[in-house]
Amino acid sequence: LYVSYNGAQLPAIQDGKPLPAESGSGPRDFTGHGELILNVAVPIEGKYNLKVRVGQSPAGPDPAVMVVKVDNQVVKEVKASAKKSNPPSQTIPLTLGKGARRITLHFANPFTEPVSEKDTKSKAGEKTSGTPAVRILSIASLELSQAGGSPKSERNKRIFISEPNGDVQPHDAAHKIIEQFASNAFRRPVTKEQIERLLTIFDRATNEGETFDEAIKYTLKAALVSPYFLYRVESDRKATLPNNAYPLDDYEIASRLSYFLWSSMPDSELFELAKQGKLRDPATIEKQARRMLKDPKARALAETFGEQWLTLRQLEDITPDLKKFPDYNRSLKTAMYDEAMMFFEYILQEDRSILEFIDSNYTFVNERLAKHYALPNVTGANMRRVELKERNRGGVLTMGAVLTVTSQPGRTSPVKRGKWILEQIIGEPPPHPPAAVPPLEEQDKGSNASLSLREKMEKHRQDPVCASCHVKMDAIGFGFENYDAIGRWRTTDSGATLDTAGNLPGTGKFNNAMELKSLFVARKDAFARCFAEKMLIFALGRGLNDYDTLVVDDIAAAVAKNDYRISTLITRVVTCYPFLTRRNP
Repeated sequence: LYVSYNGAQLPAIQDGKPLPAESGSGPRDFTGHGELILNVAVPIEGKYNLKVRVGQSPAGPDPAVMVVKVDNQVVKEVKASAKKSNPPSQTIPLTLGKGARRITLHFANPFTEPVSEKDTKSKAGEKTSGTPAVRILSIASLELSQAGGSPKSERNKRIFISEPNGDVQPHDAAHKIIEQFASNAFRRPVTKEQIERLLTIFDRATNEGETFDEAIKYTLKAALVSPYFLYRVESDRKATLPNNAYPLDDYEIASRLSYFLWSSMPDSELFELAKQGKLRDPATIEKQARRMLKDPKARALAETFGEQWLTLRQLEDITPDLKKFPDYNRSLKTAMYDEAMMFFEYILQEDRSILEFIDSNYTFVNERLAKHYALPNVTGANMRRVELKERNRGGVLTMGAVLTVTSQPGRTSPVKRGKWILEQIIGEPPPHPPAAVPPLEEQDKGSNASLSLREKMEKHRQDPVCASCHVKMDAIGFGFENYDAIGRWRTTDSGATLDTAGNLPGTGKFNNAMELKSLFVARKDAFARCFAEKMLIFALGRGLNDYDTLVVDDIAAAVAKNDYRISTLITRVVTCYPFLTRRNP
């Protein structure tokens, strides 16, 4: 790994908004709370050096402070006391785990010096507009490399497994390199025809005078633009099972497993089992799945499936009304997102019950999010697990991220929240609304203008066409009205005491969100089935059909028998019939 950038080429955020990209090279200057972001793929766990040239334009009594964070965890605070015109390089040692890592350089103490009365008077004694001094953090460049030297030579050794010499002809050495590289890239043994196609490129390059290394580069580029690298190819073949289906081969199963659980290619152990023809054995598949879930790469399942299931991709595009919610900013949004991801990852790593997604006695917060939730005794920027004494938090339903994406910019939305829970938790999605029904905002006119939100919704349900869907959605949504549009706890809205009681048809009565969560926990089999269905859709990469219903039922039943452990759900998914077979079109 060797990464070298200057500040202008990296994405940056200031005061919650992306800074525009700057052309050419040069420093990145911050005048407000902001951060420079480096996303990097770390090839191997170990020690690395981050060299940063950082300076300042001073203002106030203190120097500018830059906080270095890895995956949102604070590593070091650096005082940028040098002048920004030509700052020296500082080396910050880092220990990085293998995989995708996010390194941020955060300006922690922006400052604008107040203009004094003396500075704002002209010679004639008249007041003028003085110019305040602003503290600037300037990041000129950064460089990330492995401690003890660049691993480039070691990387090349893994590719150039053969070199031409007196005993080995260039064509033969290229054959060995291409066979290994393309087999890894295509995630299965490369065919003779594929090798010959790639060797044609090598031969043409050498005939045109390219060196051996350069000719190999052209060949490897060709492998990396092949559909067999860019796509997970599952070729059609003769059906040997009912309904025009056939079993996947071992290499296809290895890829399905690895991209489901790791969002990455199979490792050497999966490849070896596929080579031995052992990956079609359900017991072996289950053993491998349990091994893979313990690997740090399983974090990808939380970041892909978890984000998709909780609809958190919408969080980046949502901007609440800052006049009504001035406390909402980038740091709060990031902490909300991290809470949900760390919660999912914790349940995965500790093999806990999926029912904790509905309600739990813990969550993950830092000081910023704890203040938002009114949780005491939490300091610092690092996210950590905390026990909850007040049960108005716990589980994904009362997380700030979920509550924010199910709200309107200026107010809560009982309909959105109720619909989200019906779809993502209970598995009873409502039908689409009639096209002729106008949005609630358009109905807030005339005699409706003075009504409360609950009264407007009750009037809306008087229409029998609307009542069939809204009777459930509204009841659930109003049960969570104690949480405002950015997830803060409240007991009143515009001075009026909130009424959060309701009756959920077929489930029971409740007085608040805590009692409503208890009702959902009581319907644990419905949640287990809903969660299994969504996990199976994600694993297969397709929607479910009628013939998948029995499979979902079997997975949910197995999960219920094993205390709703998430590992049982995942191992049942990877050993089920749809996961191990494919139908021809």
